[in-house]
Amino acid sequence: MESPSSLSDTAKDYIKKLIYSYYSIAQRTRPPYEYIHILSHMRSGSSLFTHLLISNPEICGYGETHVPYDDQNALKRVAGKVLYMLRYFPLPGKERFILDKALHNHLLEMENLHLLYGERSHVIFLIREPAGAIASLTGYMQLSREEAVEYYTSRLHRLGSYVTELSQRKACSAFTYDQVVHETKEVFSLLEKQLSLKTPLSEEYNLVRTTGKRGIGDASSNIFQGTIIRNKPKKREVNLSERESQLAWEAYHRCFSLLRENCSMPATSKPDAAYSTDSRHM
Repeated sequence: MESPSSLSDTAKDYIKKLIYSYYSIAQRTRPPYEYIHILSHMRSGSSLFTHLLISNPEICGYGETHVPYDDQNALKRVAGKVLYMLRYFPLPGKERFILDKALHNHLLEMENLHLLYGERSHVIFLIREPAGAIASLTGYMQLSREEAVEYYTSRLHRLGSYVTELSQRKACSAFTYDQVVHETKEVFSLLEKQLSLKTPLSEEYNLVRTTGKRGIGDASSNIFQGTIIRNKPKKREVNLSERESQLAWEAYHRCFSLLRENCSMPATSKPDAAYSTDSRHM
């Protein structure tokens, strides 16, 4: 006989399936959604980027759904979770786009990349240089130095593989965290053109019911400010070994080069910082 706790888990799973089934059916009441896929890594500024986009009336989303892209129904499940999490009831809204971001390799394996080939999928890459990303991974995320470097390098290698494959099939755009914060007008202009937005993007953004929830996005105080913060205190330095620093910077520059060669980027695109083999403090 099942224990009370397992019965509870079973009931939760059943209710979850019913909810997603409802929203899958509800989507039939409106024209098919287009999708914005943000392919990025943890501590890249993706929460800020997401909030800037979903504050546009044409875009619906909240952050990372954690729905794996593993079969033909994945996009419908993504839309269903977004509608559920944002409490759209009884019917979906009129937005054109559903936004999701993927920050982990297991959510989109290379053999399933074809799920993003469709004309209704729009792919945006976002990366951040190692100094800021690894400082945040070891500080905010409390990963060990080794864990942070391993995650960062493996994720940027995967993003490089994504763009190499995707760019043969469709137009993609790509940005760095520094470009989003300091070249915002150029980033917005490119996105408005790529997505054919009728309403311009704004530096001011709205908070949603999931803002600041761990596991969904940034839970620091910065995300609650409702606007881009450009003069943040400098993050603490992370004392990496020469080998760790070399691995991180090589992964970043390889990925950046692939994005610049294969995606639409602001005209001023250049790496955020120069690589140096003895740059251990990040």
